[in-house]
Amino acid sequence: MKIVFKTIILVTTYIIGIEAFAQKSDITTQRRCIDQAITTIEEYESMATIGDDEIRYAFVDLFTENAVVFNDLPGLSTKEQLKVDEYCKLLTNGLRNKKASVKNIKTESVIKDGDRWMVTMSFEKSLSYVNNCGIYFSSEEIYSKDYRLSASMEYSPQTGTCEIKEIKGQADSKGGLPADFVVFEKKDPRDNQLLYRGNKLKFNRYNQSFLKGPVEKGNFVYKDPDVSATPVIEDQCNKVSIIYKARPMRIKFHYDFGLGSTFSIDASTPLTESSSSSSLGMEVGYVFPSKSKLKTGVFLGIGMTNAQIKLGMNSTDYSSFAS
Repeated sequence: MKIVFKTIILVTTYIIGIEAFAQKSDITTQRRCIDQAITTIEEYESMATIGDDEIRYAFVDLFTENAVVFNDLPGLSTKEQLKVDEYCKLLTNGLRNKKASVKNIKTESVIKDGDRWMVTMSFEKSLSYVNNCGIYFSSEEIYSKDYRLSASMEYSPQTGTCEIKEIKGQADSKGGLPADFVVFEKKDPRDNQLLYRGNKLKFNRYNQSFLKGPVEKGNFVYKDPDVSATPVIEDQCNKVSIIYKARPMRIKFHYDFGLGSTFSIDASTPLTESSSSSSLGMEVGYVFPSKSKLKTGVFLGIGMTNAQIKLGMNSTDYSSFAS
């Protein structure tokens, strides 16, 4: 009986020891998993702009086969998610001044799945670049906030590597680009007074305004009769700008009509009186070119004025017509 009891104690102790070892092993593996996941995100940041083919290959190696990523490339694609190869192709298609940064890396969850560990990391990312048309795209300018991304990753204890399976994301902002956007480039101080579909343009620090298309010439209004504003649309680059031209020669027509006491009557006998007047004229002049709201010009004109008065005294009426 004692032998059986001792055997049971030994077996129980052995099982507890195995479980304790397994738990300790899992904790150690979990720490390695998290450390490697953070390292992978840091490598993702260092290669996020994909400067050349060598970096592109290394960037692709961070992901599992058939991995997809959040589309954080404004102006290049309207898809919500992209395959890694497609993402790389867009990011290396003639873009300049590419900058990317990652911050606030956090571990959201770590789950053991058989021989592998599944880890989810969250982080914030900003990205900016200039496309081959000279348009500057920046997540900060477009959304006023960084992207919030979540990376689903797979860690293998055998190889010690942590690969990205998917990156989801969003921009916590009401901003963004319309699908059919057109970029207005500010080239003249008068652009600040320009109206597009009844609203003043709002420019970012790079003197760009992203407008909802399609753009037609009648969408723009510049309220200065002495200046003509002609939109120039570049369909290939989705860009538009305005050419201003002064209108030095002006022709102005005017017509006036008046009722009431057009004439002043001074008489010792009370009179009944009614009068009216009208004038019609044309002015031709030259306005000196200026970007100021105040204009100086020389005008000459001709006109004609008609006035009529009717007088009444008792039962006697008198009328006169003057021109």
